[in-house]
Amino acid sequence: MKVLLVSTLGQVVLPNGTGSTESQLVNIMCQMGEVSLMIPKRMEATEESKVILGKFKSIYPFKTVLRIPLGFQPDYIRTFMRAIRDQHFDIIIYSFSFGDFPLVLLTPRYSKLIYLAHIFEYEFLRKMSSKGSWLFIGGIYWIREKLICRLSDQIISVSDDDRKNINEKYGVLPSKIAVLQLGKEYFFRREPVRKDKARESLNLPVDKKLVIFHGSYGHPPNKTAIKRIIENIAPIIAKRNPNIEFVIAGLDVQTFSEGNVRSIGFVDDLLMLMDAADLAIIPVEIGGGLRVKMIDYMSRGLPVIATKEGMEGINYTDGGDVLIADDDEDFANKILKLIDNPNTAASIGKSAKEYAMKNFSPEAARTTIESVLKNLSVL
Repeated sequence: MKVLLVSTLGQVVLPNGTGSTESQLVNIMCQMGEVSLMIPKRMEATEESKVILGKFKSIYPFKTVLRIPLGFQPDYIRTFMRAIRDQHFDIIIYSFSFGDFPLVLLTPRYSKLIYLAHIFEYEFLRKMSSKGSWLFIGGIYWIREKLICRLSDQIISVSDDDRKNINEKYGVLPSKIAVLQLGKEYFFRREPVRKDKARESLNLPVDKKLVIFHGSYGHPPNKTAIKRIIENIAPIIAKRNPNIEFVIAGLDVQTFSEGNVRSIGFVDDLLMLMDAADLAIIPVEIGGGLRVKMIDYMSRGLPVIATKEGMEGINYTDGGDVLIADDDEDFANKILKLIDNPNTAASIGKSAKEYAMKNFSPEAARTTIESVLKNLSVL
């Protein structure tokens, strides 16, 4: 079986949630056949990206030009045509709809098309846009995503909510939409490091209770969540328990230490950060897709407090797998509850890990992917 992944933004080598989903999908599909990649030339070659790129049979880089829609850039289309001329691909996976439509029309009939829907784009972008701009661009998003969903042989969604929305909004049969929720294999496999050792490695205080949040600062929901921690939640906690400190990390996050908030920027080893923490919070205000960070926390058995938007895509039990907070005061109360009741925190963490093992493990993901490939008659 030969597969071509069109990574529209080069996200497969990026250390964020979207990149994690693509790289884990590649890990599994490489065990079943040969996987090739289309990726922007502008992507920087880090040591981590070299490891990921080394998994592909062939790599087809394409040039990008600012202010021209990706799907209409000449080198993007030329690179795709060269790839399908060089190799006979049984499957072509498209990632995000904004670069896919022209390629779908150029795809050979013998190739099966899989659309990897990281989010339900129409609804997510509606939430992110102003009313004025949405009146202008909303129809474009709707048409583009609907066409991709209708023309694909299979859609891979990351949540039941998105699956339902795609079905209802675009009239796509539920049988054509598979839900794939991917955790990082080594998050399940690697033994935890002792908390004091993990903190020493990251220069974090060993005598504090640490509450963490991580995420790429370029992603608007993460930016809003970080601001909410700094300006709203942390000040409430500072007045009620000065022994609790918040640790923020992520790509493009600025480093600073003010009051009870410590921002440490990008962390190479997220497992070390999680092993150093007492609990995690996800105070995001905009939902959509699946919070990969939530899977990360759950797979390590870390107790989590989140908004309902932060738990979108996960069939959780409030009070069992996670604690849901409605506002800033509620976040503070539940942080204090878990810090003051370690047995409750441990119970929630244990339940979360069991849920993650059942639903997000590589074994569960492989079963889903095998089912998709069998439905497409390529396995």
